[in-house]
Amino acid sequence: MPNTPVRAAAEGMSNNPRNPHRLAFFRKMQMPWHVCAESEPATPNEAQESFMNQHVNRRALLAATTVAAAGIAAATPKAHARFDDTAEVKALIKAHRVAEIAFDKALIVDGDMEQAYFNAHPEKELLVPLSIGGAQSFYIRFDLDHYAADCAKEISARYEAKRRGLHELRAISPDLADQAVEVFNRGEETDIATLVTMLKAEKSKRNAFGWGKAHRAYDATSNAVRRALDTLVAHRCTSPAANRARAKYLLKATGGRFAELEPYQVKALLNSLRAVD
Repeated sequence: MPNTPVRAAAEGMSNNPRNPHRLAFFRKMQMPWHVCAESEPATPNEAQESFMNQHVNRRALLAATTVAAAGIAAATPKAHARFDDTAEVKALIKAHRVAEIAFDKALIVDGDMEQAYFNAHPEKELLVPLSIGGAQSFYIRFDLDHYAADCAKEISARYEAKRRGLHELRAISPDLADQAVEVFNRGEETDIATLVTMLKAEKSKRNAFGWGKAHRAYDATSNAVRRALDTLVAHRCTSPAANRARAKYLLKATGGRFAELEPYQVKALLNSLRAVD
């Protein structure tokens, strides 16, 4: 008896009686002769020749597909061995861990030095005298540069309020109003310069105490952790094992107080998952 499934596979015919034309459209797209067969009626000889061509072409397609599949199967282990970057991802993970360990140590030292410094210097704020009268509070705990920037904004805002208040004088005497604006501008520049001088003096005190060195180490290790995490999330994994290793680590390493992913890091991580063009 003929082997119907084998023959059907060889000739591209479906052996499913419920849907005999399931692959008809695909076969039509693969066979260039289908256009001629559909354009005009075929004579008996043409029909026989068409069937023979169909039979041969299908066998040739099947043979070519088998050879290609065998070639892909043979090349697959080599490709995986070549592109498996799990070791590289593990090295990036290790680099991030090392950076975090250094950061944790620097964080403890910086915290201890901060506590010791403020025990010796209990003041929490300095007062910046203003040319327009009064003073502006300059908070000196924790992030000194951050609070200096806030203080500068507050000083500028107070002078801007003074300049806006000249609209009545300007209606009476524009020249006097312009002169007052110049006075306020010079006063603002002077007071900002005073703030900068006080900032430098405070940093000098911290350096002399030993806190400046500890805080610079804190900043350096913090930046190292960020750079290591940037590199890890941006790495384009070339194997499923590498992707799983990175995902497992990120799920464990992020979510803490100091390890949240920044929006730009999330974008880099998503971009790394895109297929290579």
